[in-house]
Amino acid sequence: MKKSEGAKNLIAVMILICLLAEGAILLPEADFVVMVKWEAATAALGIAAFPFAAKLFPDFSDGGWLFSKALGFAAGGYLTWLLVCAGIPFGNGISYLATIAAAALVYGVSAAGRKGRVRVHGSITEILTDEILFLALLLFWIWLIGFRPEAYGTEKYMDYGFIASINRSTVMPAPDIWHSRDPINYYYGGQYFTVYLMKLTFTSPSYGYSMMRALTAAFAGTLPFSLIFQLLRRRLRRENSGPAKVLPAVGGAIALAAVSFAGNLHYVLYGLFGKVFRLPGYEEYWFPDSTRYIGHNPETNDQCIHEFPSYSSVLGDLHAHYINLIFVLLFLGILASWLIRALSEKRRDAGVLREVLSPPLLVLSVLYGMFQFTNYWDYVIYLTVLLFAFAAAAIPDFRRREPKRAAGVLILRIAAAVLIGRLAALPFTADFSAPVSSVAAVANHTPFYQFAVLWGFPLAASFFFFVTRVTGGREKMREDAFVLLLTVCAAGLVLIPELVYVRDIYEKTSARANTMFKLTYQAFVMFGLTFGYSVPVLFSEKGKIRKIAGAAVAVILGMTVCYFPYAVSCWFGNVTNPERRFGLDASVFISSLYPDDAGLIEWLNQNVSGSPVVLESFGDSYSDSCRVSAMTGLPTVEGWYVHEWLWRGDPAEQNQRIADVTELYTTEDRERAEELVRNYHISYIVVGSCERTRFQELNEDGLRSLGTVVWKSGDGQSCLIDVSELLEKN
Repeated sequence: MKKSEGAKNLIAVMILICLLAEGAILLPEADFVVMVKWEAATAALGIAAFPFAAKLFPDFSDGGWLFSKALGFAAGGYLTWLLVCAGIPFGNGISYLATIAAAALVYGVSAAGRKGRVRVHGSITEILTDEILFLALLLFWIWLIGFRPEAYGTEKYMDYGFIASINRSTVMPAPDIWHSRDPINYYYGGQYFTVYLMKLTFTSPSYGYSMMRALTAAFAGTLPFSLIFQLLRRRLRRENSGPAKVLPAVGGAIALAAVSFAGNLHYVLYGLFGKVFRLPGYEEYWFPDSTRYIGHNPETNDQCIHEFPSYSSVLGDLHAHYINLIFVLLFLGILASWLIRALSEKRRDAGVLREVLSPPLLVLSVLYGMFQFTNYWDYVIYLTVLLFAFAAAAIPDFRRREPKRAAGVLILRIAAAVLIGRLAALPFTADFSAPVSSVAAVANHTPFYQFAVLWGFPLAASFFFFVTRVTGGREKMREDAFVLLLTVCAAGLVLIPELVYVRDIYEKTSARANTMFKLTYQAFVMFGLTFGYSVPVLFSEKGKIRKIAGAAVAVILGMTVCYFPYAVSCWFGNVTNPERRFGLDASVFISSLYPDDAGLIEWLNQNVSGSPVVLESFGDSYSDSCRVSAMTGLPTVEGWYVHEWLWRGDPAEQNQRIADVTELYTTEDRERAEELVRNYHISYIVVGSCERTRFQELNEDGLRSLGTVVWKSGDGQSCLIDVSELLEKN
């Protein structure tokens, strides 16, 4: 090691220590301890996967360090999940054993054919720099989240409830919190991976929820930075001038901002310069408006959703599409590394089997298959992206006059990827009952001006870059093939909802909402990566028009990034005042908003193990109802009505459950009440503010007579009745 490199490493280590020290100073002890545990866990997972990363990222100067952290997370969590699905009880022990087994497997594969030696590569200085960026973003988000940590509002009850249920459960899928006797019938993978890290770090759901928010946001920033930095470093390696040397870092920073901090042009027109353009609705502009534009302003029966990562990070819902950003970006990183090599003129021909079942393609196939249970929409999207990449990789072989071999490899790659993906998802699909749905042609189309506001800028910028590659000859198309692939896929994703949509229960007023939401979310990520790559490349090339175009894209993108501080100020308030910060406990709101329920929820969390059924009032989706089941993870008979309808496809059973719950809370027929308790395997009955509001003819005396009151509030308005003896008598 050179002295200069050693000095850089020492400086990097000191910066890491300073970041940790800053965390210790700024954060309460509980927040700081959980941050250190999660940082240590992801670092350990990264170290375990790092030898295998050498096979996936052979041209990355840092050895693919940040991607190895995501890879270790995916491998350890996925293997744990497989073993639990096979019948091994879920818990801390199996999480550790499976993670160690995954690390041993990585070592074995990496050492195969090398006489037991594991070869890794990567600049220590770059690895430490990566870790500085990751820790800085993690600390940044932990600080922000502490100003509004509560798992309350929007769909946070659902997300928190899934986490709490999985944390309690020893089996997969875990019990559905809002449909007792049945497992979760939704893609719960993101919440499962949250719990997996909770098991490794011995973290409670209340802190695990907030930490997963911070961790996802940190990965959503660092992985785009690393990917584009490495691609540009390779792309501009022949440029020795001073500016060219900093362009990879500039591109990485642009990708970080575009993917994880930027909004869309709607914010620029209605928020940033609303007083200038005075478009309808600018006076009432609030940051969610940029995700609810089509069908909302003006209001129509075609109400759509078009969210993006910065909105998700600020709002704090731990949805499937958000957590899966970690694995989506891992997928794209591996795909980029593989495609560059596959298209390289120096690539050596290997045997057909090696080309079909190479380590990158095996991992990509397992990852996209895993998406079926982490976010099913991403499964469809990234299978398509993978097939497009296969087609692009086959082009050089066809041009070398080897059409039969090229066609054979292409067909085998597709067949192997589809088969491996299905096998990887089999433990999930075997227990998953997909609601009946179909694809239909759209009846409503986005007005041109609204489409232009949302997608005109990224489409125009990407199209300009695409044209410069096509007109620049075969070499430029080959060098920039991955970004061109992203451009084509992103454009397709924003156009598909204008043609077809997947039918669901929101047919009357929001037919295209889910389709547009899930497809354009990934388009936003892809466009963000193309921004980070194309702007520095345009600046590095000759021609004023290209430089002017690159500067224009950078300026407009910079304005969209202003969305982030605005959203932060709206949602978190003044984040420079530490006295306003509450900490990371996502359940802290219960004691202030619902003091009667707080003691009841605490009693259940401290005294009840497993997943016995706790009866509480059903409620409308997005309401305050069903907070006991959500905050404990204990299943109730019927929860958020529309959500269960969406997940299960037929509201008939939900309607019957509502009728039965109503009858149980109000009936004076003891035998009927006991019958309902046994029928739904109810162990506890909640009588609180929600129940008193919902059931005007509440028979509290009758309910108390069914069992023993094990907890009650000081004013006696809330109580918890243990009726488990009725089940034993059965």
